[in-house]
Amino acid sequence: MHTSSTIKTLLVFGLALFIIACNSSSEKKKKEKEKIVDTTVGNASSASEPPVIKIDQPIKKCFSNDGLQYRTIVTMKLIGDQVLGMVTTEELKSHKKETADFEGSVSNNQLTIKFKATPPPFGKASEWTTRPWSLDTKTGKETLRIIFNAKNYETNKWAETVYEFALADCK
Repeated sequence: MHTSSTIKTLLVFGLALFIIACNSSSEKKKKEKEKIVDTTVGNASSASEPPVIKIDQPIKKCFSNDGLQYRTIVTMKLIGDQVLGMVTTEELKSHKKETADFEGSVSNNQLTIKFKATPPPFGKASEWTTRPWSLDTKTGKETLRIIFNAKNYETNKWAETVYEFALADCK
């Protein structure tokens, strides 16, 4: 009789070890699957948490410059490292408006811009360049700086000139 209870105890103990071993193996496989998911889904911390997808919200900004003959408005949307926008110029005497769209990239505070069509006039003796634009906040107010090729009426020579555009309300 004593032998039969020892055998029963050994059987129960063996069965318990088998169940524990199977459960441990199942958890190990689950962790291996989580590791696979972790590397393929953008380093999610576990399989039950979805990966975080970062979508930058667009930031809309408008800048204006009232020149001698034209009022120029630059409207842009900054989306991550991309910029989309348009430039509108209005001749002050006739109120004639011209607009051109642009696109580009942003790196630090530098904007590399490419117009989709011929940019509107900025002045009688000022021409748009392909030089980068810059956003400056040194004075406490955000300013857009654009380099133009402009004629100096005193020397009658053309030179690169920086024009500042003040932050304006977007309408």
